[in-house]
Amino acid sequence: MLLLVFQLSCTNTSKTSSTALFELMDNTGINFENKIQDSKDFNIFTFRNFYNGGGAAIGDINNDG
Repeated sequence: MLLLVFQLSCTNTSKTSSTALFELMDNTGINFENKIQDSKDFNIFTFRNFYNGGGAAIGDINNDG
């Protein structure tokens, strides 16, 4: 039974979707670039969330920036 389940899971059935999930950046109107400048005091070793890029507010609900 396990061998049958394994064989069925390895079939080559690729599903293609005609609708795109994301828009290209040119179509969104968002111009954002997260330039990271590391230094001796501010780097990934001293600041754990250095490369997370939490600077873009795409979903600004209340328009406060």
